[in-house]
Amino acid sequence: MNWTRFTFHGLLRGLLLLVAYTAVLTLSWFVAYELRFDFVPPEEFQKQMWQHWIWVLPLKLLFLLLFGQFAGLLSYFSVPDLRRLFFAGFSGSALLVGIRYGNPSYFPAPRGVLLTDFILSFASLSVMRLTLRIVRERYLSPQARGSRRVRRVGIFGAGDVGASLARELLIKRGLGLTPVAFFDDDRRKWHSRMHDIPVVGAPEALLDRRLNLQLEEVIIAMPSAPAKRIGELVKLLQQTHL
Repeated sequence: MNWTRFTFHGLLRGLLLLVAYTAVLTLSWFVAYELRFDFVPPEEFQKQMWQHWIWVLPLKLLFLLLFGQFAGLLSYFSVPDLRRLFFAGFSGSALLVGIRYGNPSYFPAPRGVLLTDFILSFASLSVMRLTLRIVRERYLSPQARGSRRVRRVGIFGAGDVGASLARELLIKRGLGLTPVAFFDDDRRKWHSRMHDIPVVGAPEALLDRRLNLQLEEVIIAMPSAPAKRIGELVKLLQQTHL
């Protein structure tokens, strides 16, 4: 193993994370003051803004570090990351509120600033991470750069498996499959949408020529369906030449 390369990449990643987090947290802190005073903060609060920023920023970065936000990759972002990001921001802001009430002469920051700063920093960091993930998945991954012809597919099953499958196909465009319709036996799901894809009805709706979905393939995503039902679906697909 090339430890030099490993260490260099780790340091570079940490530096990029530090720069990104510092930029977002700094912007959130100053915007919070601007919003609190309708974009005309008094001179004394302008000085306060800079004086406290010097130690508030490292404090918030420390909580991001403690909650593992420097260990992950910026463009990989999921619900567990969102949860840790929230608790990192909440913990830092809660400590600032405690300092504010424990020693108001040292840290007289307005309460509205602290609340607004927490909301802005959490929302901004989340949007940044989510945006980078979308860019990676849709434009930078090998699957996204594929150039094969796109085929229209339907998905039997509008449950968790079908939804996950549709999402993967929408992200990995290079696979050459684009989902255009869901089919499900559950009537409660009919005429709804998942990932902006319509649930048109039961699988037997394929026999209705009025749909005109122009499907080329169908994927069965019904892991809990009994074998008898799967057999019926296979016969249906044979009948429709899909």
